[in-house]
Amino acid sequence: MTAPPLPEIGPFLGRMTDVTRRYADASPDLDRIRLDLVSRVFERVSEARKHLEAGDSDGAAALLAPEVWVGWWRGTATLATGTLLDAHRERLLAAAVRRRFSAHRALALLPDGDARSVVAARIEAAGIPLETLARDGTGTDPVDSMRRWAVALDDAWDELENLVGRELAVLSASIRTVDAWRPPLWPWIGAGLTAALALGWLALALGGQITRPAWLDPLAGWFWSLPWP
Repeated sequence: MTAPPLPEIGPFLGRMTDVTRRYADASPDLDRIRLDLVSRVFERVSEARKHLEAGDSDGAAALLAPEVWVGWWRGTATLATGTLLDAHRERLLAAAVRRRFSAHRALALLPDGDARSVVAARIEAAGIPLETLARDGTGTDPVDSMRRWAVALDDAWDELENLVGRELAVLSASIRTVDAWRPPLWPWIGAGLTAALALGWLALALGGQITRPAWLDPLAGWFWSLPWP
């Protein structure tokens, strides 16, 4: 029995295929990651369709096996996590420049290795619909199987976008810390006191109240030659 031909997968992927769709926050480059993923899916489905048309149902099934979909997702989650953390780093450093905050201190506010691993795990967990399909199976009908994988991928992507927004909101606490920082006043106070003491000493030296060093004599001569009232 000839396997039914694979239909176009685009309609099953929902809004993932919309080239005009834009993530609300442009800093993490999620739109590029999404469209790259869609392109890979389209290419693989096209290959699987050719195998089916040639009567190679096993080859077609291998091209769209559960581990392929799960692998796509894990790679996508890794890229999304990277662009999320990069976007946060750029914003934090921009805030440091804006507030004249030490870049070294700002970098110390970035998530450490453990915190980055937690963020990565949460982003990858958006793919639970795909993990569930891989565990429970999708049956033997290649068309229905492809449809279910595509719908699960679309659901996972929607959740990933929501998670990225929430993670950025959580990470923004460090940016608020930098924005709330104000330069300490003590350097200015110290400089003012030093200047006041220096001027006071100069006035006493020029007025003769304290011993004047020889190198100050030219200034004293000029000062007292002025037409004072």
